[in-house]
Amino acid sequence: MYPVSASDVAARWRPLSVAETALAETLLEDLTNDLDIFRPTLSVTLAGMEEPGHTRLERAIVKTLANAVKRAMRNPDTLRSTNIGADGGIGVGYDNGWAALAATSAMLTADDLRTIDKATVAGGGTVVSGVVSRKLLAHSERYRTSDLTILPTA
Repeated sequence: MYPVSASDVAARWRPLSVAETALAETLLEDLTNDLDIFRPTLSVTLAGMEEPGHTRLERAIVKTLANAVKRAMRNPDTLRSTNIGADGGIGVGYDNGWAALAATSAMLTADDLRTIDKATVAGGGTVVSGVVSRKLLAHSERYRTSDLTILPTA
């Protein structure tokens, strides 16, 4: 759908090995799928867009997906430190915190989606989000009882 490949990742980062190229292609497929879920009409908008908006949006999509793959591939093992001790031993430290692990997964961030949305609007397209989330809260001050396990039904 979108003309992005492992060569776009390599052009924005460094030459990739054969194994890294295969991984980059897989991650790009995952991200393309995610993009279609988050922006379900984007491919139709891109196909119907006239120049120069078409090329600009296409380049924004390629850049965004390639950089998301680059982020995921930079430190896949969450390596934090390597130390060589006085006795010649080597110590390796990993960061297994949530933020470090999340940084190694190929995902589109809110900033990534905003970049694509801005390019879509600039090219004359309309942004349609495929994901909507509603968070419902029960406010205890609205009920006579302080026991929230018994909520009024009428």
